[in-house]
Amino acid sequence: MARGLIKFIRADREAVVVVPGGTAPVGAKAVLEMPGGARIIGRVVRRWNKRGEVLVRFRRGLPGQAVGRHVEIGAGGRG
Repeated sequence: MARGLIKFIRADREAVVVVPGGTAPVGAKAVLEMPGGARIIGRVVRRWNKRGEVLVRFRRGLPGQAVGRHVEIGAGGRG
């Protein structure tokens, strides 16, 4: 399980996540835990660039406070 950092929010439900040490597989599950116990679940949609960043689409909108928070990215890729 990799741990990434939200770099910026691209749209209401999409965020670019920096994954140190490589990239996460497309289709992998991503979980963002906010203070207060709220969990926002998403999936890796595609690679963002060659520096180990991926685009994650979450099931619901992200608050601005999500920038700079850690995201757990697990297995479950498409290939």
